[in-house]
Amino acid sequence: MLSHIIDVLADPADGTALSGADDFSRLVSESGHSFDVAKQGYVTLAPGAGLKHKGDDADMVTAREAYLSKGHFAPFVEAVTGAVQNALDSTVSADDVPEPALLEVGAGTGYYLSHTLDSIEGARGVGLDISPHAARHLAKCHPRVGAVIADVWERLPLRDESINAISVVFAPRNPAEFQRVLAPGG
Repeated sequence: MLSHIIDVLADPADGTALSGADDFSRLVSESGHSFDVAKQGYVTLAPGAGLKHKGDDADMVTAREAYLSKGHFAPFVEAVTGAVQNALDSTVSADDVPEPALLEVGAGTGYYLSHTLDSIEGARGVGLDISPHAARHLAKCHPRVGAVIADVWERLPLRDESINAISVVFAPRNPAEFQRVLAPGG
């Protein structure tokens, strides 16, 4: 849910903090910008003119979900979860960060992120994807996932140094933005 990750979200235009308004039916930035939360529970955080690219359509998301549900990528999801756990173990103390914030870029249906959250006690996740069809699945994939539609090639709608670990599986990368949003040691 977006309420689990509101402390790491930022206005995509100016980076100011966001807060929930009207029972989280919209997010409002300190600078006055407002972003409606879809009834399915995701939010689009794109500045000005909106998104320049399109993500997967409904058929593609449905096909991906069907394929992944058959367990074909089970060893791979275990490896991704293990890598995130190892990264957190080496850099984050549970006393210092009892609820680490994880980001998955190109999170799709939430398959990898939800598995990782099930394996890391107290962790919460930002599932970022450019596809509204994927965001609908992301928003309900796990109770500690907040689903965000955004473009990885633009400024990420996240606060500076707010994320403890980033995973990217089959999606574009933006190293400069990843560096900006990673917490020290992340």
